[in-house]
Amino acid sequence: MTSKVNYLVTFYFGSRNNNDYNSEIGQGKFFFPEKHFEFLEKYPHDNLGKVIFVINMTRYDSKDEIENYFKENSSRISDDVEFTLLFRENTQFCYGGWNDGIMDDLNEESDSEYYFCIEEDYILADHDSMLPMIERCKGDVAYVCSHSVNDHPNHIDHASHVEGVLSRESCKNVYKKYGSPLYIIDGNNDYPHAWKIQETYFRYHLEMGYKITDYLDEYSSDFLDTGSMSIRTFGDKNTKRLIVPITHKQYPAYTS
Repeated sequence: MTSKVNYLVTFYFGSRNNNDYNSEIGQGKFFFPEKHFEFLEKYPHDNLGKVIFVINMTRYDSKDEIENYFKENSSRISDDVEFTLLFRENTQFCYGGWNDGIMDDLNEESDSEYYFCIEEDYILADHDSMLPMIERCKGDVAYVCSHSVNDHPNHIDHASHVEGVLSRESCKNVYKKYGSPLYIIDGNNDYPHAWKIQETYFRYHLEMGYKITDYLDEYSSDFLDTGSMSIRTFGDKNTKRLIVPITHKQYPAYTS
């Protein structure tokens, strides 16, 4: 039996930190969810248990408009896949959205074994790209991301490119002990605070003995630096990409 996965995305409909990027994605408010729907409606595997879309709401958003869009388009996903739409305040970035989505799911019975957690502006490179992540997410390895930082002298183990697969069982155990599946710290709604959350949101798992890794031993991932609008590839550039920016465009190579 194929292991079931819940596909979890946090969406934000506000402005980005780069005008070039804003112009590039300015093809309608629902550019990002449209790309995810296009991917999901053609997804050939039977391993999706649920699709969870979480909306980080700003004061400029219309809940009715957003609900109507998702209601009209959720039928594009297989009838065998449950669809959940959640709304929350625009705080704690995608990590807070993932945390709320996981908590909502853990309060229900489910035969899913994993969460595939992804930011709205990234996508699986093809319909098989999730499978190597699932293969590596076993035993005490609870999180397989797109680039992990391990054994660093100044930082705890964490994801630096966060898209990946997270064990539902580990989240359930962490939730039971700490009351939250992810370690989410409050603070300013700015990028310095986002980086602090990114470094620490797996902390509860680490404290319970779980581990984080990536798939860069055999594969690679592309990260879009929206400050310079250039691509940084994690892993060997000659290997298969598993995660790519959702725009699917050619960008110059990142230079530090």
